[in-house]
Amino acid sequence: MELGKPKIGELVAAVGVVLGFVALWTTVFERAGYQYKDDGTYLTALIIALGLAACCLAASLLLGKMHLDLAAAAAGAVAFGLFLYQPSLLAFKFVDKFSWGAWFGFCSVLVPLGAGTAHLWHKRSDAKASGVTLATVAAAIGLVLIVIGIWKKISVFPSISYWNISSSGHALGLLLLILAIASALLIAVAVTTRNAGLADVALIVSGITVGVAIAEGVFGAFGNGFFPGGPGTGAWLELAGGLVLLISLIVSRVVKLPELIK
Repeated sequence: MELGKPKIGELVAAVGVVLGFVALWTTVFERAGYQYKDDGTYLTALIIALGLAACCLAASLLLGKMHLDLAAAAAGAVAFGLFLYQPSLLAFKFVDKFSWGAWFGFCSVLVPLGAGTAHLWHKRSDAKASGVTLATVAAAIGLVLIVIGIWKKISVFPSISYWNISSSGHALGLLLLILAIASALLIAVAVTTRNAGLADVALIVSGITVGVAIAEGVFGAFGNGFFPGGPGTGAWLELAGGLVLLISLIVSRVVKLPELIK
């Protein structure tokens, strides 16, 4: 196997996948003893995202399926976003309380970084991106739902939202707002310029946005999440907006709707 630049990127991504799996069974916060595996739904979501990235990377590394690098990057981006959620609740006031699980989770950023770079090095983005389509419009709607959900309550307690849940005040809300703005700008520029490379970067950044956005909804999907009474309007808005955004961008990069309509 020739160890060119794309292969190096894929190997970096593979390291990120391994560290992500290690994070699942490692203590996230000191004293609390919490591990990602303690919530079955959250664990399942992370295993699906990391497992999909691992399968795509294995196919690319071993079978030469280079077109799967973007899928690996997108799946890894969602996993990284999910890993960002809980540490953001304690940032920046209690960073010193982060344990190995939190840091290993942060290392999952190597998946979208390595696989995304490998995808661009493989020059898989030479074709022009789509302009304004039903998929890109749906993606914009998903982003709007995510932004609105930042200030909506995520539990039965009306004062708790993504905007003020963090111990430092607005760390999580600001993180999600910045990610949403970055996703919107990348999508807008990609649609305007028809630049496929930018469209792929938009998908990866949006994957991180989706991971952070859907986290509380995933926690509370079959239980109470972090708070008594189950998830509130904000959690469901974030979950719905995140899924709409992710599915829409995947469709816009994979499926050619005009050809299907014909």
